[in-house]
Amino acid sequence: MANPFQSGTANTYASGGIANNGTGNSQFNTIDHAFVNQYTNNVYMALADKGYKFKDLVMHDTTIGERAVTVEVIGSTSAEEHTERHGKTPEPANIAHGKRWVTTKTYDTVEWIDDEDKVKTLIDPTNPYAMRQAQAIGRKMDIEIHRALTGSSLITANSADGGPDDRSTIALPSSQKILLPDGVDGVGGDIGSDDDGGLTVQKLLQAKQKLMESDNDLDMEDQLCLIVAPVHLTQLLNTTQATSSDYAAIKALAHGEIKEFAGFKFVWWNSLPRYNRVNGVQTGAAVPRGTAVTNAHSQNLVAFVKSGVQMNTWKQVRTQMDKRTDFRNTLQLFTTATFGASRIDEEKVVEIECLSRDVGTEA
Repeated sequence: MANPFQSGTANTYASGGIANNGTGNSQFNTIDHAFVNQYTNNVYMALADKGYKFKDLVMHDTTIGERAVTVEVIGSTSAEEHTERHGKTPEPANIAHGKRWVTTKTYDTVEWIDDEDKVKTLIDPTNPYAMRQAQAIGRKMDIEIHRALTGSSLITANSADGGPDDRSTIALPSSQKILLPDGVDGVGGDIGSDDDGGLTVQKLLQAKQKLMESDNDLDMEDQLCLIVAPVHLTQLLNTTQATSSDYAAIKALAHGEIKEFAGFKFVWWNSLPRYNRVNGVQTGAAVPRGTAVTNAHSQNLVAFVKSGVQMNTWKQVRTQMDKRTDFRNTLQLFTTATFGASRIDEEKVVEIECLSRDVGTEA
């Protein structure tokens, strides 16, 4: 594993970790290179192992230089039957192609440590500071991947004469969404019955059918994935009778004993956005978590295949340690990463709208 650490010019290095200033009091005057490297590796390993939920569900690439790059998207083609001896070569099929743009964002997380006992534990692989900083970066990576799945993608398509058009945006079309019927609000009812707007086996099969009808290679390459909130696993249990053949599998899924059902790999995520439903229609911007809602609200589960999204990393996670002389030589831990993601193909993503809570509860 390559070491992503890049040292800051503010540091000087000595042996023995945080060096003493010679008076008996630790002033963080020097920071051992090996000490810093070990902490950086701890952050990097924590991110690789537990840092974010969607890392294995999308395609990855690394980029050097430009802060925005393109991903070539090549369409399908057809073959013509040969029926005539010495017949003419068929005309070129002119395979459709275009470019999807991946632009970057840089995220930083900073922590100060002024307790010498805590400083001495920074090289411990289980150090909570390293794990928390990795998790902070990882959460932003998850948000970026979710935004790429459900938001608008930046595309450059080829015009009819073969020349490139300007950049334009393309949203996930309504044909790739399984929305609740107008008027469904779930108020006063148990979310989880088969007809009240919760997650059901039927909705899963409908989403799977959409992805299969788009010729996604589910047998050979693409794993079916589904991003859900924990409440949707409960909804599945509530919609399945104890005598059903699905009940045992869904119960095991809800208890974390298995991770797959109906061909989907389930990934639960507490940050799945929530939206108000006004007069039975999803409307407005996402409702911040923890705020009371005045209407029923819903969440859009995301079913997709791996080849539908690409994430580019411009710089691996980097950690820097510095002495803050302006704050009594407090040790500063600075972790940063630059990355971006883009949806590659709209037909590789399906949203499933499901009710989440009744009126009066908190999001």
